[in-house]
Amino acid sequence: MRRKILVGVGICAFALVFFAGLTDAKQVAKKPKKAPLFPAEGIWLNTEPSGKKIFQQKITLVFFWDYTSINCLREIEFLKRWHRHYHPYGLEMIFVHAPEYQFAAQKENVKNALTRFEIPYPVYLDNDFKVWDSYGVISWPTKFLVNEKGVIIHTQMGEGYYSMTERYIRKALVKLNPGAVLPEPLEKEDKENYDSEFCGQMSSETYLGYRQPSWWSGELANSERRFPDQVRYYKDQGERVAHGFFAHGQWANRADYFEHARHTDQLSDYLGIVYSAHEVYAVLNRLPDLKNEKDSSGQNGYRVYITRDDEPLPPAQRGPDVLQDDQGATYVLVQESKLYYLVIGEDQDFHELKLWPQQKGMAVNSFSFSNQCLSDFEHR
Repeated sequence: MRRKILVGVGICAFALVFFAGLTDAKQVAKKPKKAPLFPAEGIWLNTEPSGKKIFQQKITLVFFWDYTSINCLREIEFLKRWHRHYHPYGLEMIFVHAPEYQFAAQKENVKNALTRFEIPYPVYLDNDFKVWDSYGVISWPTKFLVNEKGVIIHTQMGEGYYSMTERYIRKALVKLNPGAVLPEPLEKEDKENYDSEFCGQMSSETYLGYRQPSWWSGELANSERRFPDQVRYYKDQGERVAHGFFAHGQWANRADYFEHARHTDQLSDYLGIVYSAHEVYAVLNRLPDLKNEKDSSGQNGYRVYITRDDEPLPPAQRGPDVLQDDQGATYVLVQESKLYYLVIGEDQDFHELKLWPQQKGMAVNSFSFSNQCLSDFEHR
């Protein structure tokens, strides 16, 4: 299963030391791997690099990502800064978009994301995962640094190790341009972004849907079983789980999401989680049969109301996507299928978050989180 991986600096540092200790100093180095070329019939957005010369006379960072992945979104600013800093010396970027969900394979959805995140680099749509497989990728995000001969000189799987990656970039650029005087590095050292003592607690990412593997998907707190592709009435009897979710009302358990399965006049159906994190996000899927509403500003979309401990979100905890209606209730206006920013600036206590749809066809794919050390990125 393809999944997102968060790389904790401490854990990976231990792994590097451990495996280095097992390596014989005289062992012959493996033959460098050439970076696979992109299929000639593929679809590019923004601009298309030039064929077989795609890696020549430059240093290229190839970034495998998905626009709904918070792990990927937290990385984008680092890549943008590197490009601004080192492009004059020969650094280029190529983004490879490999969709985690079916709706993320739609060209228009990706184009909207490129506009929203202001991504100007060549973007390859890898909807069939051919490039993903040719590079041997197993998770979002993954970065490959390719030198001017088309050889992969560094691979970074998961978030983190920005200082290490930048050192590889600088070394490759100096080799490409002997005598070049590079500006000061942007990342002085790699930080402990996953240490709960310093950064606070962060709940585990929670995936919904019956095809999610048991070790990654969220446990359903309700006593009802998860009946694949069936509409069921779920009754919330107050049971809660640390890694999972609970539901009330009519919902359908789909392959990779839970879908609200009826129209209601009142706020009667909900899906929720218990969390401890500095920020909370949800991937909300706008299914085709949804009807548009208009919010107070006249924007088209449909409302999904949101509560925290059965009250509207306090102003200090409202994410950029949270709005307030005339009665003071808080909601998200879902206009497209993407990741929505729900909660920010949260304390370290446990809280209960509920999403209250009224229309049939609102779907929840996942919940994800950030601690205090991971929250400093552009929320777009």
